Amino acid sequence: MDSKVARIVIAPNAFKHALSATEAAEAIAEGFHLSKLDCACTLFPVGDGGTGTGSLLVAYFGGKTLSLQVMDPLGKDVEATYGLIHNETVAVIDLASASGIHLLAGRSLDLFNASTYGTGQMFMDALNRGVRKFVVGVGGTATVDGGAGLLKALGARFLDSAGQELEATPEALKTLVEIDLLSIDSRFLASEVQVLCDVDNVLFGRHGGLRMFAPQKGAADSDLDILEFIYKNYFNLLAGKDIVHLERLQGGGAAGGVAAALFALGNATLLDGASHFLELTGFRQKLETATFVVTGEGAFDEQTLHGKAPYAVAKLAKEYKLPVLALTGKRPLSLESSFTDLFDGIFTIGDGPCTLSTALLNTKDNLIETAKQLGNIWGK
Repeated sequence: MDSKVARIVIAPNAFKHALSATEAAEAIAEGFHLSKLDCACTLFPVGDGGTGTGSLLVAYFGGKTLSLQVMDPLGKDVEATYGLIHNETVAVIDLASASGIHLLAGRSLDLFNASTYGTGQMFMDALNRGVRKFVVGVGGTATVDGGAGLLKALGARFLDSAGQELEATPEALKTLVEIDLLSIDSRFLASEVQVLCDVDNVLFGRHGGLRMFAPQKGAADSDLDILEFIYKNYFNLLAGKDIVHLERLQGGGAAGGVAAALFALGNATLLDGASHFLELTGFRQKLETATFVVTGEGAFDEQTLHGKAPYAVAKLAKEYKLPVLALTGKRPLSLESSFTDLFDGIFTIGDGPCTLSTALLNTKDNLIETAKQLGNIWGK
């Protein structure tokens, strides 16, 4: 290949509520190919444990996708999917497939009655197929149930002071006094679980996962103290003497505490979702011959620096001393050094003031046009 040809590695995350990571990568590549820049584009859509990470991993490994009917966050039937890779010995499960906030589109969010039970049903299906290793993406949920629904589907029992079994929802867990883990499926306890966390927040406190993300799932400010009270009791019963360690666990606050709950069972490893995704899929190899890297996602903000995919992409690219550009729908007006040390340019793709719904609708066209304009600059 001509040495003057720009070799662009295009590695975006999903643009939430607009485009999947794959669709975003295709749009960016289209823009560069329409520009004056002589380029060769390598498309490498990435995930960080958030919605769509599982399907990307299944695609990269040429795995098999399965569908089954489970419960959505509010107990209605929904068709969910998960994947099998490595000769069907490893299940790749996205919590969002059964427990995602997108499943409640057009319906009222009801955080106190939402549960991850449907995700637990997916685990059970995989166990029945002989799977004993799981890779779990935990982002994009509609739930803050501390993983209680998932554990209930695996056999755990939640009891009140009268010994009556409770539902696995925040509302029901207000009266929780005992957690019976003896009836959890022994096949699951003997399995290996890798949890891909899309954020690194701990469980509690001002920057804890419960307080940071519950408002996105319908919690009012007045609900936050109640939720934290419920889950301090819940995790104390779940972890026992290890509660201090669990409260300090980086990533434990992901997915409303699901990450911490899986860790408490003793067979789960919590991983930086984006970094592990890039390691699993061999991203380094694509950087060895690259001219520059383009990444992006729907919004750049403080959370971008707490485990999101563009941050991991840029961090790895800088090891190879590559320029890194990012495309996004929204970014801070001024950027702290944590951004500028990694990203050589962060470009918003909007073409003018508009409503959020209009911006989402135009995401593909705006990505194409922005990439085209950037390519025209370098291609002169």
